[in-house]
Amino acid sequence: MSSDHTCPILSTCTTAPTNTILGVSTNGELVHQSILLKCVLGLVHRVPNLLVSRAPSSLLRGLARGAGGMAGLGRGRIGLPAQVLPGDRKFFVCVPKTSGGFVYFGDGLLLDYRVAKYMLYTPLVTSPSEPDEYFISVKSIKINGGAVDFDGSLLSFDENGYGGTKLSTVVAYTTLETSIYKAFTKAFVGEATTGFGFNMSRVASVAPFEYCFLNSKSVPVIDLVLQSEMVKWRIHGWNSMVNVSDDVMCLGFLDGGVMNQTTSAVIVIGGNHLENNLVEFDLEGSRLGFSSLLDKQSWCSDFSSLGGESRSW
Repeated sequence: MSSDHTCPILSTCTTAPTNTILGVSTNGELVHQSILLKCVLGLVHRVPNLLVSRAPSSLLRGLARGAGGMAGLGRGRIGLPAQVLPGDRKFFVCVPKTSGGFVYFGDGLLLDYRVAKYMLYTPLVTSPSEPDEYFISVKSIKINGGAVDFDGSLLSFDENGYGGTKLSTVVAYTTLETSIYKAFTKAFVGEATTGFGFNMSRVASVAPFEYCFLNSKSVPVIDLVLQSEMVKWRIHGWNSMVNVSDDVMCLGFLDGGVMNQTTSAVIVIGGNHLENNLVEFDLEGSRLGFSSLLDKQSWCSDFSSLGGESRSW
């Protein structure tokens, strides 16, 4: 929710809440309401006078079973990070493969040393066209160390504010602008089918994926090169491939369309590629931290019972 409405306590304002999964909006009210958040050590904390958007239950269609709404974690003034911790806007997200995921507000998360030691950071950048969303700067894409050949200027914002790389848990699979997608998939398929140590066998496409293969234990590594060659977001097979059957897996990247017509970001890193990555959103420091837990033989569920002191907000 990105509305800038403000209201006196106990009064209401009209707003337009949106189910971003289905892209459906309706009329609703922006109200003050208290909520309870589960803290570390099983404690519960009450957050008073939180601005929430109240909407009809029909807007819950398409959400997970039992969901009572959607939490807005954007960078706007009424996103949960700004309201829960206005003086220390930092939170951690871990999207699970199956269960045990979490969102943790504050900087008191006691990271397992195996993970904390390997956390990498890259600056958060502001998109002129989507200022409340989370963008990072990708400089290039590599597959098994080889650069993908495409127009690198697309990765920067153009005069209309379009471009850049966005993170989104609403999008299931990472999307690439059409020309980048074509260059990327050509390079990946070439490496997967003829590269040393792979010899993956192509099979028929399985919607919505275009490039599918017989299951293989060895898959080309994908690197999103960030502010320097030393800082890369590495995507291994467990995050780049999607198992569609016992025998077939597909490359989990989709054609995002032509920029300025169907997309404002040329790369949208989706939920599948965020799975089992511990991601830190440091809004005060304007940076994003990330570490693949699978690299460190850990899972989101390993942090489900966090130790240490409970934060007092």
